[in-house]
Amino acid sequence: MKPGFWTQFRILFIEQTAGIRLGDFLIVIILSALLTFIPSYIMHIKRGTSFDRIIHVYITFLYIGVMLLFTIIRRKAGSRSGRIVTDFDFGMTFSGIYSRRQVIYCLMNVVLFIPFGLFLGLFRKKESFMKIIIMTMLLGFLSSFCIEVTQHITKTGVFEVTDLATNVAGTVIGAFLAALSNCMFRVIRNYNNEKR
Repeated sequence: MKPGFWTQFRILFIEQTAGIRLGDFLIVIILSALLTFIPSYIMHIKRGTSFDRIIHVYITFLYIGVMLLFTIIRRKAGSRSGRIVTDFDFGMTFSGIYSRRQVIYCLMNVVLFIPFGLFLGLFRKKESFMKIIIMTMLLGFLSSFCIEVTQHITKTGVFEVTDLATNVAGTVIGAFLAALSNCMFRVIRNYNNEKR
């Protein structure tokens, strides 16, 4: 008997996080802090950068580190085939799902990049709705492409066009949420300014 969707999701999630230890997360936390707080503190003193912005940069670096843990660092170099898969495989057709496992992998890739798109999109507060989405999508594509190429070269994974597409989809969803929240904050700020 096949396990249910969420049971299989949990099993595949545990499989995808195998090899990540608490120490790895601590290293990512410390490295992100070093990359963020020292330069940001100098920027705070010289240019008056707000602490909100510093925390935002830190969380973004932290998330990038976690993404790299999941996609590259946890895997031993040479442990995968390092081949290139150029066909799209989302695990389903218009008539239904033919590979629940592939659907779950695609869903995980989308979910992994939603916060990435959100964090990057929130940096673009003064830009238009579409520019936030397009520029963040391009950054998501470049980041995903670099991860896929690194996986291929180091043989820590497979370069898959499907992963590229699902990662970009997750980035776009996150960018859309960021653009929406930026617009809402702008409207609220304008409304409060008019009341004064």
